[in-house]
Amino acid sequence: MEWANPATPISRDNVLITASLYWFTRTGPAAADFYWEIAHAENPGWGDTSAVPQGQSLFYSDPFVRRLLGAGDSVAFFREHAEGGHFPAFEAPDLFADDIRAFFRQLRG
Repeated sequence: MEWANPATPISRDNVLITASLYWFTRTGPAAADFYWEIAHAENPGWGDTSAVPQGQSLFYSDPFVRRLLGAGDSVAFFREHAEGGHFPAFEAPDLFADDIRAFFRQLRG
């Protein structure tokens, strides 16, 4: 997995647990639909702007997200990390949780 950080490998147990959850709940196709829609969209951008506050955290080794985000995107919360990867909940759980808390703290004002 070139989009995962080799310094923080994902355990075999976590891969199997995640795959099992998608398989047994039959939610794999729904989870992958986002990627299919982006790949097959007439407009490969994100579409219309939204008034809904958004938070973005970019983790090391996540080129997919870096390609999709535009420099002009307006967001309520943004952080970039030198560690983690495409699966931050597994690779950098403390940073991931801190970012979620910080985003909602900011919204509460």
